[in-house]
Amino acid sequence: MEFHFVANAQCDRAKEIEEFQETKAGVKGLVDSGMVSIPRIFVHHEKTLGNYPTNNNLQVPLIDLEGLQYSDRRIEIVDQIHRASETWGFFQLINHGIPISKLDELLQCHKQFHEQPTVVKKEHYSLRSNQHVRFFSNSLFPRLSTNQLERYVGFQFCR
Repeated sequence: MEFHFVANAQCDRAKEIEEFQETKAGVKGLVDSGMVSIPRIFVHHEKTLGNYPTNNNLQVPLIDLEGLQYSDRRIEIVDQIHRASETWGFFQLINHGIPISKLDELLQCHKQFHEQPTVVKKEHYSLRSNQHVRFFSNSLFPRLSTNQLERYVGFQFCR
């Protein structure tokens, strides 16, 4: 598989993103193709990022699910998830009851999926949120509308 991304600053970002999406290979497909430089569509220049101060003392919100079965605690947990989702966009859960062995199996399945030939993965590549199983690269698109954000929930499992 071959990818053609023009490094010219004048090129059309939307067209490049569309070409990338049409490959249905994802970022792993770029690596598998032998690409050795980062395509321009993945690079954010300093002028577009803004001048935000850095803080090395930040901590990802940690949400303890212990006591979820009790209504008072459940309300508190839901509020923590809501705040973390609004302010960070992600969070870490503890005391969720999922055995480490199951998390390890999930990571192995994830790895096995991405190591399959692109032709197999293409069957699951979709930007349609109504598909139960799909894979996609969504960070390339302009910001989602509020309506889309309200309906979008993503999961990333880490051990």
